[in-house]
Amino acid sequence: MGPEGIGTLVRRFRCQARLTQYELSEISTVSVRAIRDLENGRVERPRQETVRLIANGLHLGESQRLVLHAACGGSAKEAAAKLISDAAPIEPPARINGLSGREAEVQTVVEAMTRDHNRWMTITGLNGVGKTSVALDVAHTLHKLHSYSTLWVSLGAPGPHTDGSDRFRVDSAVVAEVSRIGEHLMGDEFDARQLVQMIGQRRTLLVLDGCDLKQIGADRVLALLAGCHGLRVLVTTRDSGATPGEHLLPLEPLDVPACETNPPARAEHHPAVQLMLSHIRRLQPRAADTSAATVGHLVGVCRALDCIPAALKLGAEWGLVLSPVQLLERARRDPLSLLISPTVGGAGPALRQTLEQSVRTVTATDRQLLGLLAPLRTGWTVQDVARLAGIDEPDSARRVWGLLVRGLIRRVDGSAGSHFRVLNLVARLFEMQEPETVH
Repeated sequence: MGPEGIGTLVRRFRCQARLTQYELSEISTVSVRAIRDLENGRVERPRQETVRLIANGLHLGESQRLVLHAACGGSAKEAAAKLISDAAPIEPPARINGLSGREAEVQTVVEAMTRDHNRWMTITGLNGVGKTSVALDVAHTLHKLHSYSTLWVSLGAPGPHTDGSDRFRVDSAVVAEVSRIGEHLMGDEFDARQLVQMIGQRRTLLVLDGCDLKQIGADRVLALLAGCHGLRVLVTTRDSGATPGEHLLPLEPLDVPACETNPPARAEHHPAVQLMLSHIRRLQPRAADTSAATVGHLVGVCRALDCIPAALKLGAEWGLVLSPVQLLERARRDPLSLLISPTVGGAGPALRQTLEQSVRTVTATDRQLLGLLAPLRTGWTVQDVARLAGIDEPDSARRVWGLLVRGLIRRVDGSAGSHFRVLNLVARLFEMQEPETVH
């Protein structure tokens, strides 16, 4: 667009806003003469600050600002980067479910990033354990309490926008450029300076949801942190390379309720049971039975499904056609069958499939170790692993650490972290001895 383009655009946007040149001058603080000279084409290349003030005075959307910037001779890429750096703090994606039972984990991450100045946090664990939900709650807390702008990039499975809608409350031009941050990070022509310019120095949370750092490279994340002093990075992944500067939060399943044959008083308020009841009520609004017997059955289902949030949601879906008694019987007999949604044509891979993939991706030595540990349902220690595998204790501790970070084992309640057990669902995979899964 030629030199007259910017003037024509300003005049058109002003007329659409039903403002005179004088009124626009009063609102934008740009002189009437400068606006008149711009509209008449006397000024070929106005200063960016002048254009910004006029755009603010006209309350232009981000896509309209892109057009103005391009009319001044800037590239679309530079304009999009400037939109993000100049925009008001970008809100996180909207929450889909309000209940997560992860308040302690969210508080830990928020405090680590604000009070303890840990700038790079990585949440690890199985698919379906709630990593994305925790990241969403962290983003909302940082935005609300500390005015952080959120740049949300989904690199693996679909993130919070599973319905295909745009839940960022900013103009689509900003959303489009945010979505390309992942492409910039993983691209062959990575340009740290361009991303640093885009993010700027203000408080920003960059969420890399479903990230594989082997594809991106930790050095690229570190380059962004070095260039953007207000940046915090939150990664969700099934695994981690324990990169220097990265602080890990292995996300275990929700706590396991007490035995279903003698559930504690008010067991329906246990986070796992409460989460499953919320899913059941959402599907069956009249299903308000919280008798001791029914709660006891649901406690058993939660235990069989390892209190993995996504598994509890699937169990609630099966509850449309199975009574609590039938659901418990099936969970005891074949819990893996509950990991496949009853929804016809459901989108995305089955939770069972992703669980099998998590087992397949560990080393053959660790799969063999899992097979040895799976039958030990009451728990075991690092010392037990050393004896079973015939290795020294430091090596045993490293291998247990790796399995815990991947979410395939969990700490036994009340053991102060010294006793562990293989997840029930993982143990069932080994009981079935499916060659493609465990060998």
